[in-house]
Amino acid sequence: MTDKLRTPIVLESFNLHAAERLLCERALQDGGTLIAAAHLLGITRHSLKRRIIKLRLAWPPPQPELHDAEVRPHSS
Repeated sequence: MTDKLRTPIVLESFNLHAAERLLCERALQDGGTLIAAAHLLGITRHSLKRRIIKLRLAWPPPQPELHDAEVRPHSS
């Protein structure tokens, strides 16, 4: 993880709600974890968690479903 984002963020309007959503989504994507994303945004993990709920962001990201052939029983 780096402190710089991959690409610049371009806002299409002055809509603060949309900007906050975009910044949170990108920070979560680039950071990979709540703590890293909060660090990128300069806020606490708890503040980011509140924003995830407020903005109804999908976190953690949905995992791809495993097919029956990929599921292997755990050997004891």
